[in-house]
Amino acid sequence: MNKAGQGAGSPSLARELEAIFRGAATAGTSEGQLIDRFVDRGDEAAFAAILTRHGPMVLGVCRRILGPGGDAEDAFQATFLVLLRRARTLRRSEPLGPWLHGVAWRVATRSRADGRRRDQDAARAVRDAISHESPAIAAERLELKALVDEELGRLPEKYRLPIVLCDLEGMTKESAAARLRWRPGVLRGRLERARLKLRDRLARRGLAPAAAVAIVEAWNAAEAAVPGDLIAAARAAAFRDLAVSEIAGVVAPSAAARLAGGFLGAQARTRTLLATATAVALAVVTFSALGLASAPRSAGRRAEGPRPRAAAPAPPPDAPTGQPRDFELSVVGPGGKPIPDANVEIHAVPGLKAEDVRRGRFVKSGPRLSLARADGGGKLAVHFPAGCKELDLFIEAPGHGFYHAGWSPRGRWPSPVEWPTREQSVIPDRFTAELEPGWAVGGVVVDSQGRPVEGAEVRCKVWTARPGDWIAPYEGNQPATDREGRWRFDNVPNSVKALYVIVSHPAFRPFFGPIEEAQYGLARGGGPREKIVLQRGDFLFGKVTDERGRPIHGARVEVRLERDTRDATSDEHGMYRLNGLDGRIYYIRASAPGKGLDEKGPFERIEGPIAFTLKPGRKIRIRVLDAGGNPLPDTAIFPMVWRDKFSFPEINHGNRYTDKDGVWEWNEAPEDEFQFEICPPGGMVFPRQRIKAREEEYVFRSIPPLVIAGRIIDETTKQPIPSARINPGVEFAAEPGSVAWNDKLALPLQADGRFEYRPRRAEAGHGLRIEADGYEPQTTRWFKSTEGKVEIEVRMKKARAARPGP
Repeated sequence: MNKAGQGAGSPSLARELEAIFRGAATAGTSEGQLIDRFVDRGDEAAFAAILTRHGPMVLGVCRRILGPGGDAEDAFQATFLVLLRRARTLRRSEPLGPWLHGVAWRVATRSRADGRRRDQDAARAVRDAISHESPAIAAERLELKALVDEELGRLPEKYRLPIVLCDLEGMTKESAAARLRWRPGVLRGRLERARLKLRDRLARRGLAPAAAVAIVEAWNAAEAAVPGDLIAAARAAAFRDLAVSEIAGVVAPSAAARLAGGFLGAQARTRTLLATATAVALAVVTFSALGLASAPRSAGRRAEGPRPRAAAPAPPPDAPTGQPRDFELSVVGPGGKPIPDANVEIHAVPGLKAEDVRRGRFVKSGPRLSLARADGGGKLAVHFPAGCKELDLFIEAPGHGFYHAGWSPRGRWPSPVEWPTREQSVIPDRFTAELEPGWAVGGVVVDSQGRPVEGAEVRCKVWTARPGDWIAPYEGNQPATDREGRWRFDNVPNSVKALYVIVSHPAFRPFFGPIEEAQYGLARGGGPREKIVLQRGDFLFGKVTDERGRPIHGARVEVRLERDTRDATSDEHGMYRLNGLDGRIYYIRASAPGKGLDEKGPFERIEGPIAFTLKPGRKIRIRVLDAGGNPLPDTAIFPMVWRDKFSFPEINHGNRYTDKDGVWEWNEAPEDEFQFEICPPGGMVFPRQRIKAREEEYVFRSIPPLVIAGRIIDETTKQPIPSARINPGVEFAAEPGSVAWNDKLALPLQADGRFEYRPRRAEAGHGLRIEADGYEPQTTRWFKSTEGKVEIEVRMKKARAARPGP
């Protein structure tokens, strides 16, 4: 019999599975190694082991969304085809089950949205499986079960992982803790909190708590074994997809191949736009706050959106002094040809005056933002006054792509965990910006009736920067649509073939998504033609009063949408109205001069007015000092957590820096507690400080950077090891006992085995994990943030050879 036709329980396959798991027990075979064995060598038993381990969970997800039947089986096979096509990009150290759960949910949801057979096949499948229920009741039951997977996918990773491993895949808590490299107590606590969070989310979606608990508890029992013929079909599809010669004639199910191809195609179109890889939820939100704190105060053109990069060495000893200096910019195109009359937006503190522009043309200036224009030879010469330590340049020129370069001793996004290099921190005397040729993008914004929408703001997000430098995406010049609904942006670099667009209009739901040059690119002399359709949004209204019931005129009411914001100002009667809402869960905030900030929500559905009663504002005063007790101005104060959730409200009228006396004061604080990030320049960041309004000021004394330096040597020969992978880890101060390792940040190692690491955050502890080929992994002790400079020597032991099998 052809191998592709063997059932899951065939004797030969059973022997192969027994052999592979026996080998795993003695040689430490991991899921990543199983994938490698199948992809690299066509090892069928390795793929069968993965199917056996994760198949029931994947099939359960597909059936909950699509119902029993052919659609679910196609989605099941497509999920494993996606695994094989993406196998080489997966991190081998991370558990496979949660990744497969996410893919299965997205593939099955995509299949259901296509609607090719949903109306007839899904209903028939439900009737066949639950013959004693009506089709409507059975379909409703299926939708409720699918809600669980949807809400599970929205949980932060640290809560989603233990639920998938323990509740969906049936792992013991001890095994799951070992797989995630967590302490058993940490896993048990997060699993319990995850179940509570999932239950609360389901309750907000209209599912009774008892029903939610019953569905979650029934997960393991509901995950039926994968039928043998489906296992065989998935194996055949996988081998056909990889063109294994032994079974190249077996035809993969066409529906599964289409699903996998459609899913991967959508991923490929957005991969360059959404450059942020999924990380631990706490780390993601923390990094976002630090990125904003490190940016220039008025750099409003850059939006959220991190991009990974390799670790940088320690900051140079000759840090910028902020003395007066002259700076010359040369703007050139390919081949070094000067670009005349380029527009240069300069972000610097303090701002420039007309007499500071020595060559080129001064246009206008503000406190922190200045506009200038290079001369006919592409030159711009500027004199920066004393105190200028940070500089950002945003350069535009007709026919060329947008360009950015920046320097800051704080470090640039997305590197809040490391210090910048000299090239990124010290403003040079001269700099040459080489711009790419560019292309124009444009379109027409219409409503659902095809009528043009005038005044819609279009934000074109383009990731672009000098080589080796990274910033968040530039949002273009935010063109507004004209009377015909047309818009265009002329400065997309040729190396960028697609960009992310957000279209915002107060009366419509926001549009956001990728657009490609092939569809929206404008030919020379041509105008926009491709359409973007906006849907009419929901609205809500209400009244804002003070504690005595008197209407508040001029209160600001704001709703944060997924990629946009809607706000309104109350009238003389205290009434407000917000339009253009997108139907998602809302948190609504209200603020007014002299009043404490307030928030309500979430609202799954809004029925009737939302009223706010604002109480008098209270005071929070923070003073930041350096190690010598002197005032530390320009310290960023950033709100992180409010009312038990990550929240980034615009507070204190946008002022988030300490003044010349090192003081930051907010007189419109609510009564309840905030958690702030305190980010002193040149010092370690104080993470998630619990602060509540009071008369007494809070005082923080800056901590000098922690420096962990040393070398890695062979324990026996005492010779340096020139090649090793060094990953930093952190023990969080806000969650005692909670440890996370950053597998995405590999520290550089010099040829003599030396390394240096400077963490940015004053957490409870910092450590390093070192791995080298042929050696046993080593983990350093945990270093306190207050230890200053620490010199260590890591002695690596040779790994023991694996025992041969029987």
